[in-house]
Amino acid sequence: MAPVDRVRSPVLPCTRHVHTGRAVHEGYGETSQAPEARPAEDRLREAILRGDLGAGSDRPGAGTAHAGGAHRTAAQGAPRRAPGRRAPVAVFVTARVLLDTNVFIDYLRSGRHGVWVWGGRQSRLRFLSAVVLLELRVGADTTRRGRAVDRIQAAFPPERIVAPTPALFDRAGRLFRALHGDGSRLRDRLGPINDLLIALTAWRIDATVVTANSGEFNRIAEHLPGLVVVEPSP
Repeated sequence: MAPVDRVRSPVLPCTRHVHTGRAVHEGYGETSQAPEARPAEDRLREAILRGDLGAGSDRPGAGTAHAGGAHRTAAQGAPRRAPGRRAPVAVFVTARVLLDTNVFIDYLRSGRHGVWVWGGRQSRLRFLSAVVLLELRVGADTTRRGRAVDRIQAAFPPERIVAPTPALFDRAGRLFRALHGDGSRLRDRLGPINDLLIALTAWRIDATVVTANSGEFNRIAEHLPGLVVVEPSP
Protein backbone atom coordinates (compact mmCIF):
# COMPACT_ATOMS: atom_id res chain seq x y z
CA MET A 1 0.00 0.00 0.00
CA ALA A 2 1.36 3.42 -0.96
CA PRO A 3 2.08 5.73 1.97
CA VAL A 4 -0.59 8.25 2.85
CA ASP A 5 0.67 11.82 3.02
CA ARG A 6 -0.41 13.89 5.99
CA VAL A 7 -0.83 17.64 6.21
CA ARG A 8 0.80 18.89 9.37
CA SER A 9 -0.65 21.73 11.45
CA PRO A 10 0.45 23.44 14.67
CA VAL A 11 -0.64 22.06 18.03
CA LEU A 12 -2.27 24.05 20.78
CA PRO A 13 -2.47 23.02 24.44
CA CYS A 14 -5.61 22.00 26.27
CA THR A 15 -6.40 19.70 29.17
CA ARG A 16 -8.28 16.48 29.54
CA HIS A 17 -9.08 14.03 32.30
CA VAL A 18 -7.56 10.61 31.96
CA HIS A 19 -9.78 7.77 33.13
CA THR A 20 -10.56 4.25 32.02
CA GLY A 21 -8.86 4.88 28.71
CA ARG A 22 -11.41 7.48 27.57
CA ALA A 23 -10.31 10.99 26.70
CA VAL A 24 -12.69 13.59 28.09
CA HIS A 25 -12.33 17.15 26.91
CA GLU A 26 -12.63 19.60 29.77
CA GLY A 27 -11.83 23.30 30.07
CA TYR A 28 -9.52 24.53 27.34
CA GLY A 29 -8.84 27.60 29.41
CA GLU A 30 -9.45 29.84 26.43
CA THR A 31 -11.68 32.83 26.00
CA SER A 32 -13.70 33.27 22.86
CA GLN A 33 -12.29 35.72 20.40
CA ALA A 34 -14.09 38.98 19.83
CA PRO A 35 -16.32 38.63 16.74
CA GLU A 36 -14.16 40.97 14.68
CA ALA A 37 -11.00 39.02 15.57
CA ARG A 38 -12.22 35.66 14.30
CA PRO A 39 -11.92 34.55 10.66
CA ALA A 40 -14.75 35.69 8.43
CA GLU A 41 -15.73 32.06 7.80
CA ASP A 42 -16.20 31.48 11.52
CA ARG A 43 -18.29 34.61 11.92
CA LEU A 44 -20.44 33.51 8.98
CA ARG A 45 -20.86 30.09 10.56
CA GLU A 46 -21.94 31.65 13.83
CA ALA A 47 -24.49 33.85 12.05
CA ILE A 48 -25.94 30.90 10.17
CA LEU A 49 -26.02 28.36 12.96
CA ARG A 50 -26.55 30.50 16.02
CA GLY A 51 -28.90 33.05 14.55
CA ASP A 52 -30.73 31.75 11.50
CA LEU A 53 -30.91 28.15 12.68
CA GLY A 54 -31.16 28.59 16.42
CA ALA A 55 -30.09 25.94 18.87
CA GLY A 56 -32.58 23.15 19.17
CA SER A 57 -34.97 24.45 16.50
CA ASP A 58 -34.19 21.63 14.08
CA ARG A 59 -32.48 18.32 14.53
CA PRO A 60 -31.72 15.52 12.12
CA GLY A 61 -33.19 12.24 13.37
CA ALA A 62 -30.18 10.59 14.94
CA GLY A 63 -32.19 7.51 15.76
CA THR A 64 -34.10 7.36 12.49
CA ALA A 65 -33.06 5.96 9.14
CA HIS A 66 -29.45 4.97 9.84
CA ALA A 67 -27.28 7.96 10.77
CA GLY A 68 -24.58 5.49 11.67
CA GLY A 69 -26.92 3.24 13.67
CA ALA A 70 -27.10 2.82 17.42
CA HIS A 71 -23.32 2.74 17.49
CA ARG A 72 -23.22 6.44 16.61
CA THR A 73 -26.22 7.82 18.51
CA ALA A 74 -25.79 11.32 19.86
CA ALA A 75 -27.65 10.39 23.02
CA GLN A 76 -24.42 8.98 24.45
CA GLY A 77 -23.33 12.38 25.70
CA ALA A 78 -20.01 13.14 27.31
CA PRO A 79 -19.28 11.07 30.40
CA ARG A 80 -19.12 12.94 33.67
CA ARG A 81 -16.07 12.89 35.84
CA ALA A 82 -16.59 10.59 38.81
CA PRO A 83 -15.18 11.30 42.29
CA GLY A 84 -11.61 10.19 42.73
CA ARG A 85 -10.66 10.58 39.10
CA ARG A 86 -7.14 11.61 38.34
CA ALA A 87 -6.32 15.27 37.82
CA PRO A 88 -6.26 16.75 34.30
CA VAL A 89 -3.12 16.22 32.26
CA ALA A 90 -1.88 18.29 29.37
CA VAL A 91 -2.82 17.15 25.90
CA PHE A 92 -2.08 18.91 22.65
CA VAL A 93 -4.91 19.62 20.27
CA THR A 94 -4.00 20.52 16.72
CA ALA A 95 -4.97 23.91 15.35
CA ARG A 96 -7.50 22.12 13.16
CA VAL A 97 -10.50 20.21 14.48
CA LEU A 98 -12.92 17.89 12.74
CA LEU A 99 -16.35 17.58 14.34
CA ASP A 100 -18.08 14.23 14.61
CA THR A 101 -21.77 13.76 13.80
CA ASN A 102 -22.86 13.62 17.43
CA VAL A 103 -21.47 17.12 18.08
CA PHE A 104 -23.81 18.60 15.46
CA ILE A 105 -26.78 16.52 16.60
CA ASP A 106 -26.32 17.56 20.23
CA TYR A 107 -26.18 21.19 19.09
CA LEU A 108 -29.35 20.90 17.02
CA ARG A 109 -31.18 19.10 19.81
CA SER A 110 -30.23 21.21 22.79
CA GLY A 111 -27.72 23.89 21.83
CA ARG A 112 -24.78 22.03 23.41
CA HIS A 113 -21.26 22.45 21.98
CA GLY A 114 -22.14 25.70 20.24
CA VAL A 115 -18.61 27.06 20.60
CA TRP A 116 -17.33 24.12 18.58
CA VAL A 117 -20.01 24.35 15.91
CA TRP A 118 -19.94 28.07 15.21
CA GLY A 119 -16.30 28.71 15.88
CA GLY A 120 -15.94 30.24 19.33
CA ARG A 121 -12.73 28.32 20.11
CA GLN A 122 -9.77 30.61 19.61
CA SER A 123 -7.31 29.95 16.78
CA ARG A 124 -8.91 26.71 15.65
CA LEU A 125 -10.08 25.90 12.13
CA ARG A 126 -13.16 23.69 12.00
CA PHE A 127 -13.62 21.07 9.29
CA LEU A 128 -16.69 19.10 8.21
CA SER A 129 -16.17 15.49 7.14
CA ALA A 130 -18.07 14.38 4.05
CA VAL A 131 -18.87 11.20 6.01
CA VAL A 132 -20.41 13.28 8.80
CA LEU A 133 -22.43 15.18 6.20
CA LEU A 134 -23.63 11.83 4.82
CA GLU A 135 -24.76 10.70 8.27
CA LEU A 136 -26.59 13.97 8.86
CA ARG A 137 -28.33 13.64 5.48
CA VAL A 138 -29.42 10.06 6.21
CA GLY A 139 -30.89 11.20 9.52
CA ALA A 140 -32.69 14.20 8.02
CA ASP A 141 -36.02 12.45 7.59
CA THR A 142 -38.16 15.59 7.40
CA THR A 143 -38.01 18.72 5.27
CA ARG A 144 -37.24 20.79 8.34
CA ARG A 145 -34.32 18.60 9.33
CA GLY A 146 -33.08 18.65 5.76
CA ARG A 147 -32.98 22.44 5.88
CA ALA A 148 -31.00 22.25 9.12
CA VAL A 149 -28.39 20.10 7.39
CA ASP A 150 -28.40 22.52 4.44
CA ARG A 151 -27.45 25.30 6.83
CA ILE A 152 -24.71 23.24 8.45
CA GLN A 153 -23.21 22.51 5.04
CA ALA A 154 -23.50 26.15 3.96
CA ALA A 155 -21.68 27.27 7.10
CA PHE A 156 -18.46 25.54 6.00
CA PRO A 157 -16.49 26.89 3.03
CA PRO A 158 -15.93 24.22 0.36
CA GLU A 159 -12.26 23.91 1.26
CA ARG A 160 -13.24 22.99 4.83
CA ILE A 161 -15.41 20.05 3.75
CA VAL A 162 -13.05 17.09 3.49
CA ALA A 163 -13.52 13.58 2.13
CA PRO A 164 -11.48 10.38 2.44
CA THR A 165 -9.07 9.66 -0.40
CA PRO A 166 -8.93 6.24 -2.11
CA ALA A 167 -5.81 5.42 -0.08
CA LEU A 168 -7.72 6.17 3.12
CA PHE A 169 -10.56 3.86 2.11
CA ASP A 170 -7.98 1.12 1.61
CA ARG A 171 -6.44 1.79 4.99
CA ALA A 172 -9.88 1.88 6.62
CA GLY A 173 -10.52 -1.64 5.38
CA ARG A 174 -7.24 -2.83 6.84
CA LEU A 175 -7.91 -1.14 10.17
CA PHE A 176 -11.41 -2.58 10.30
CA ARG A 177 -9.95 -6.07 10.00
CA ALA A 178 -7.41 -5.31 12.73
CA LEU A 179 -10.09 -3.99 15.09
CA HIS A 180 -13.12 -6.13 14.27
CA GLY A 181 -12.01 -9.10 12.18
CA ASP A 182 -14.73 -9.92 9.68
CA GLY A 183 -17.23 -7.86 11.67
CA SER A 184 -19.53 -10.83 12.25
CA ARG A 185 -19.85 -10.00 15.95
CA LEU A 186 -21.00 -6.45 15.28
CA ARG A 187 -24.69 -5.61 15.20
CA ASP A 188 -23.85 -2.68 12.94
CA ARG A 189 -20.80 -2.53 10.68
CA LEU A 190 -21.54 0.76 8.97
CA GLY A 191 -21.05 2.82 12.14
CA PRO A 192 -17.51 1.51 12.83
CA ILE A 193 -16.62 1.90 9.15
CA ASN A 194 -17.76 5.51 9.21
CA ASP A 195 -15.78 6.09 12.41
CA LEU A 196 -12.65 4.81 10.68
CA LEU A 197 -13.19 7.06 7.66
CA ILE A 198 -13.77 10.09 9.88
CA ALA A 199 -10.70 9.30 11.98
CA LEU A 200 -8.47 8.73 8.96
CA THR A 201 -9.66 11.94 7.30
CA ALA A 202 -8.84 13.90 10.46
CA TRP A 203 -5.49 12.13 10.77
CA ARG A 204 -4.57 12.96 7.18
CA ILE A 205 -5.11 16.71 7.63
CA ASP A 206 -3.66 16.63 11.17
CA ALA A 207 -6.95 17.61 12.78
CA THR A 208 -8.20 16.65 16.23
CA VAL A 209 -11.42 14.62 16.28
CA VAL A 210 -14.03 16.22 18.55
CA THR A 211 -16.55 13.52 19.46
CA ALA A 212 -18.78 12.25 22.25
CA ASN A 213 -17.82 8.74 21.12
CA SER A 214 -14.23 8.96 22.32
CA GLY A 215 -14.06 5.31 23.35
CA GLU A 216 -14.25 4.02 19.78
CA PHE A 217 -12.02 6.74 18.39
CA ASN A 218 -9.38 6.09 21.04
CA ARG A 219 -9.40 2.43 19.99
CA ILE A 220 -8.72 3.58 16.45
CA ALA A 221 -5.96 5.91 17.69
CA GLU A 222 -4.14 2.90 19.14
CA HIS A 223 -3.65 1.76 15.54
CA LEU A 224 -3.21 5.25 14.10
CA PRO A 225 -0.32 7.06 15.82
CA GLY A 226 -0.73 10.81 15.87
CA LEU A 227 -4.53 10.86 15.94
CA VAL A 228 -5.80 13.14 18.73
CA VAL A 229 -9.30 12.65 20.17
CA VAL A 230 -11.16 14.91 22.62
CA GLU A 231 -14.71 15.16 23.85
CA PRO A 232 -16.65 18.42 23.65
CA SER A 233 -17.60 20.18 26.85
CA PRO A 234 -20.98 19.11 28.26
